[in-house]
Amino acid sequence: MTWHLWMWTERADIFAMAAYGSPYLVAARGDLVSLAAAYTVPVSWGPVESLQFYNDFGYVRKPAKDFADSYMNVTGIGVAAGHLYTYIDFAAGKNHSWLGGNFADDFAGGNPEARWEARFNINIGYYF
Repeated sequence: MTWHLWMWTERADIFAMAAYGSPYLVAARGDLVSLAAAYTVPVSWGPVESLQFYNDFGYVRKPAKDFADSYMNVTGIGVAAGHLYTYIDFAAGKNHSWLGGNFADDFAGGNPEARWEARFNINIGYYF
């Protein structure tokens, strides 16, 4: 599989990257639109100091012929309690390698018939 993906990178309209121990293809050209909004509310709920409500939207327009555009939207809340930070969010995407679909080439050619796929995520971190 890796050799096959490497052979695809001989094309000028895509290149290979890797994450999670696996390669995936990305469009070599594109326009990225990103819009993010967040609002933090200070609270005093025991150890909880603040809540941050956020929404992050991203869109990649791929100008290459027959490439399908990629989308992502993440809506969530961040909870701060001392050194402990917890992010709880809902992420949805279309032609997005990390949100379902085809990991190998969603960020490259993608699929014009792709459907929106989603996941629920909880990330807990202790920062010192």
